[in-house]
Amino acid sequence: MEATLDNGQFRPGNEAQFMYTVFASEREMLGFYLSLNRFVSPVTYFVQRTDTERLNNLLHTLGKFQLFMGRFGTYQSLGIKTLIEGFGLYMMQQNISNRERKLAAEHVGYQMKFLMDMTKEIEQARSMSHILCSHIANVKYLIAKMQDQKQEVVNL
Repeated sequence: MEATLDNGQFRPGNEAQFMYTVFASEREMLGFYLSLNRFVSPVTYFVQRTDTERLNNLLHTLGKFQLFMGRFGTYQSLGIKTLIEGFGLYMMQQNISNRERKLAAEHVGYQMKFLMDMTKEIEQARSMSHILCSHIANVKYLIAKMQDQKQEVVNL
């Protein structure tokens, strides 16, 4: 932890600066992410795999989670007005029965509720996306570290 300054702050540009705020060592971080992979993808433990392969699997899974959360975090509502206008045009068609109109109104109501609920929770989605990004950075760091160690062994 030579990147730590005397006052406990980290030197700028250190790729592992955030790792040391949570984990005491790289070994502890590796154990955490391998355990997380066991929870997220238990199937990877049915087959003999290396730690690097398991971390790559975790990286892929976390990336999918982050992409999903990122979509909600960047959602820009066009408002309910557009939805209502489209619904109104549909309801004005003459060939729609009253039963179909009621069913369509119910479905649009569910969609409007979903959109309203999502817009209320955008900050949580953004927060979760940032958390996943930091985990992704840690896993990438570990993979790079393991590949460097493997390369050193090959060069010896």
